[in-house]
Amino acid sequence: MKNRKNTVYLMVVLLIAVMVTGCSTTQTGRTEQLRITIAFPSDGQGQLIAPNRHFKVIANVDGGIIPDGSDVRVSLLDSDGNEVRYARSTNKGIGNVDHSWMTDSPLAYRYPDRDVTFADVAYLAPELVVGNTGDPMGTCNDATVKCIYTDNTITALITDATEGKYMNGSRGLFHFTDADGTPLESLPEGQYTLRITISKDGDVIASCDKEIRIEIPVGMIIFRFGMNEVMDMAIGYADVNSLKYLTDPLPGIYGLEFEAADVAPGFQAEMAEYLTSPTYIINYDINATSVSFREITFMCQTFGRTDEARVLCMDIGEAEVAGNRGRLVEIPLEAPLHVYRCDVVTSGAADMQYDITGNQVESTDVDASDGFRVEAGKPFALSGAVRPYQLPGDEIIINTDNPMESTMTNGIASYEYTFTAENTSIKVSKPTGIARSATGDYSNVAVMEFYNVFDAGLLGQGKSYTVEIQARDMKGNEVEGYNTSFRIDVE
Repeated sequence: MKNRKNTVYLMVVLLIAVMVTGCSTTQTGRTEQLRITIAFPSDGQGQLIAPNRHFKVIANVDGGIIPDGSDVRVSLLDSDGNEVRYARSTNKGIGNVDHSWMTDSPLAYRYPDRDVTFADVAYLAPELVVGNTGDPMGTCNDATVKCIYTDNTITALITDATEGKYMNGSRGLFHFTDADGTPLESLPEGQYTLRITISKDGDVIASCDKEIRIEIPVGMIIFRFGMNEVMDMAIGYADVNSLKYLTDPLPGIYGLEFEAADVAPGFQAEMAEYLTSPTYIINYDINATSVSFREITFMCQTFGRTDEARVLCMDIGEAEVAGNRGRLVEIPLEAPLHVYRCDVVTSGAADMQYDITGNQVESTDVDASDGFRVEAGKPFALSGAVRPYQLPGDEIIINTDNPMESTMTNGIASYEYTFTAENTSIKVSKPTGIARSATGDYSNVAVMEFYNVFDAGLLGQGKSYTVEIQARDMKGNEVEGYNTSFRIDVE
């Protein structure tokens, strides 16, 4: 889960950069005017929230600082103006954020791989606010206290039902209640107003509203975040097809790269989004420890929805290769193994390693319809992608302490190539995976793609070969349906 850092980094960048609809400013009694900007839920996609999930509210305050002793209230109003949820704080700071349970209870999971203190990120953790720090385990359930404010930030958790779908409340600690201890009812679908008010001595000194809607998404798209053209294409595809992608901070995410933890509301939030609508997967650069792979593993595999997913890849494997522009294409269920292209490569090229600078590729052929062409006496590489396939239940191990970290014990591990010409066959086995790098660090291996390099001289000059590829799983068995064939001409 350490590379959840990339996602967390993007979230914080958005928090710093996003500027949303203006809200009223109010004189504080001194010279400054406070202005509240609701960064999350973000404009557009962030304003559509799936039913049966909690969500975070994060706001910036400028024009001055929030006075000590202010009453900060984050409310959710229904379409009739009734307050159906609120979280409130009358004490500035992180004094009621308690993380003492993070490593010894199922409430949260800590990844302490940076030399920082929790205080650095605690202001982003309203989930961990308790009513009484002397009894944190007994007072963490009150949804009305899940609010934090500092001089210039406000964060809050807006909760859904106490019990219900998607693991909400199932972990024994997040049975949310109102201030009187009454269990909360699930919020119905519909239009809502998110309202933040700052009051001092009974007077409202700043306020801000933002409209949100609770509804089932048209579809959810999974892709690996990274600053490249493929991500831009994925976002463009999502926007054109009205698909939703999760970029807002989920419950259980705190801070920048240095700290992240998962809590039960985070599991519940992702499940509510993904399990209520069709899933789309952009199969590009997804490694086994990425959040995207975890979502594929848990949301699709555990709930038996893998074969229902629509899986897309870059038709040539990249946004651009040797002047050829790529585009997103679907990998259909009936043809689950897609070959990107054939590269003639330099002598330093290796299996699973693709230099994105292009230095290792001498030439490339991206059209297999009339056969690939390679040069005699030079190494070449074949690359492609597969769609994930549904595993049986005994090949999925559910982590009962942290279900989102469940493990697949099988999957595609290798490809068997058969090159046949003039009644002679050559068989070669190659591993799955591709690691893309411009620096020589090939540790980040995408597991549902492959880049296989073949030795110079493997194929004879002037011959035409029929190439068959058969995928094999971790047990060495053929994966049914995961095969394809094409022609290679050696010039």
